[in-house]
Amino acid sequence: SSPMPPSSAVAPGLPPAPPPAFTLPPTPAPPPSVGQYAPQQPARSGSRISTGCLMAIVAVLALVALMICVAGLALAYFLYFSPSGSAPAFLPSAAAPTAPAATAGTAATAPAAATSAPVVTQTAAFTQTRQLREDAIGAAEYSPDGQILAVALGDMIELRRGETLESGQVLSGHTGEVSALAFRPDGEILASGAQDDMLIRLWDATTGDSAGSLEGHTGWIRSLAFSRDGSLLASGSTDLTVRLWDVSTGRQVVELSGHSDFLGAVAFSPDGTRLASVARDGTLRLWEVPSGAPIDSFRYSAPIDPVTNAPYWLTGVAFSPDGEQIAVGSVSGTVTLLDADNGNVQRELSGHQGWVVIRGLSYSPNGRILASASLDGTVRLWGPGSGVEIAVLEQLGLRLLGLTWHPDGERLAVTSDTGGSVVVWDVNQRDVGQSLQLSQGAVTSLAYSGSGEVLGTGGAGGLVRLHILSDGRDVSLSGGAVTSQYLDFVTDTDLVAVSQAGEVVVIDLTAQGRSEQLSGLNGFALNLVVSRDRRLIAAGNDRGEVTVWDAQTRERIRTLSGLSGPVYGLAFNRDASAMAAVTNQNSPTVIVWDVQSGDRKATIGNLSSPLSAVAMPAGADLVAGADSDGALRIWSASDGSELRRITADPADGWFSSFAFSPDGNLLVTGSLSGTVEFWNPQSGERLNRIDLRSGTVLGLVFRGDGNQIAASTRDGGVILLEPEV
Repeated sequence: SSPMPPSSAVAPGLPPAPPPAFTLPPTPAPPPSVGQYAPQQPARSGSRISTGCLMAIVAVLALVALMICVAGLALAYFLYFSPSGSAPAFLPSAAAPTAPAATAGTAATAPAAATSAPVVTQTAAFTQTRQLREDAIGAAEYSPDGQILAVALGDMIELRRGETLESGQVLSGHTGEVSALAFRPDGEILASGAQDDMLIRLWDATTGDSAGSLEGHTGWIRSLAFSRDGSLLASGSTDLTVRLWDVSTGRQVVELSGHSDFLGAVAFSPDGTRLASVARDGTLRLWEVPSGAPIDSFRYSAPIDPVTNAPYWLTGVAFSPDGEQIAVGSVSGTVTLLDADNGNVQRELSGHQGWVVIRGLSYSPNGRILASASLDGTVRLWGPGSGVEIAVLEQLGLRLLGLTWHPDGERLAVTSDTGGSVVVWDVNQRDVGQSLQLSQGAVTSLAYSGSGEVLGTGGAGGLVRLHILSDGRDVSLSGGAVTSQYLDFVTDTDLVAVSQAGEVVVIDLTAQGRSEQLSGLNGFALNLVVSRDRRLIAAGNDRGEVTVWDAQTRERIRTLSGLSGPVYGLAFNRDASAMAAVTNQNSPTVIVWDVQSGDRKATIGNLSSPLSAVAMPAGADLVAGADSDGALRIWSASDGSELRRITADPADGWFSSFAFSPDGNLLVTGSLSGTVEFWNPQSGERLNRIDLRSGTVLGLVFRGDGNQIAASTRDGGVILLEPEV
């Protein structure tokens, strides 16, 4: 499949990273009600681009929904899940190594420009130069005794203590992102499979040592399951086969052929005599074990999808503990309960608004609850006998990849790749008991420091990374908000961010990470921006207001109002004399204000579809916005009249992000399909097109000198583009 506070420890065996360029504090003591800077150890980097888990269509839709509705998600998060009262802006964790102190407020030396010629003349030469890869979180699985929680992180597997989630062994050896995990019932062996990797690897769960491998598949591994006695392992693959393996000898027992498309989940019956498998061909097949003969008396095919005129793809499958019922999940969002003897439908469970994922369907150990996880960001708990929905578990609304029951039946661990997190739910209390952030997940926020030496990236779960571009080192901060643009720089060492509690704070990276909360904000901040000259800070809130502060004195200048819903995006013009903001609630609307007087300059309404971004290009009195109908419109910032329109290629969907060069002479757009295109904004002429092959382009930003572009992508992390010299 495709991807936020981080892990508190670096994986064992990785070399320690050198210290960052500026001073990092020890664990600080924050002033009351203000918050603190929480450094994390540098993240492990990689260079591979994820191939995804064959859920690209819905992954795109899920992330697009995240981008369009992020204001609503942040507001819901604030109302239901953030602590009452003032909360810390950035939460403490393990301290990072320190380096010789830099002078507070002093910018680092700017990197040399890639070229001295105007950027607009060199767009044909823009090319990918670097990738800031974030390891994707994937499968998770409790050991049978609950003492271990195995979590997939990129091509590694982390074994964590089941009770505390403390880090243990790290298992390395796969060549692709780990896609499937299964513990043998005695808990001594862990089996794993990965994307772009045809080997099934076996691990000693106690020592973390390799216990062998199983070779035979000609496609990568999508699912694994052990028989109840632990003697057999079943594997489903993209080679369209299910294979049974004798774990003690490592030999293949039988190959099960019959599915005509990629496999989803596989599951043994409790007595081990039958194996169920589902696939994208819309069929659930039942096989005799160990002969592999199909059980012809059992038949089930998914309903027909009216869009494709083919059966809905089937994803997850699970036997009830008594072996009398089979649950099957679908890309339609439906969970179907079947008679395990003949495949007759007992009940259809509806409620999910996105795919039920492959690893997202499981009965509790006592069989009283069926849990289903979906790309819609929810876990739903059902009574399998009655079909009644018992509860809906939702934290941040970010797409989920899988779930696993603790053997006590009272806890449920859920993974999210877009959030980069593992969340353990207390099923009885319907509350989050533990949360573990392992990666940034989807990067929704990008900002360069004034010198261009530091690139700040913010993930969908609140984890911020500061990438020191001169030497490739990272520093991590936790506790940011779940919004589309929640960080920017005042100087190289002063970071302004929206905290988890919706406050706007300025973090001094050189003075014990001390934070200063900006006063005068009403409601909950959803996004922010710093003017190009670094004089002003502005934040949009959930009430449709934009508050503007003096970046040096930290005093509120004024509040701009008029939007009828939460502020989705905002932008200063070049000299910070004007500001534009957009809301997508009800009727999408853009308002442009005079910052000095607070007067409204223009209102752009009657828009037919939500906007993905808003910007004010330098050198002209203009405002631009891209909508989900596929158009990027440029309006007059004085009267709101439409001056120009650029339309996305239908194959690209629409522009999911865009940015203007600092001089306003170049427009770069990113699309749902993963392409980046360069345009002359005056004529609308397309100058160049690059396919990043890394999924939807979620964000774009130019470095201050115009000679580097950072693009955040769904599957490939952050990609840097520069003109060829």
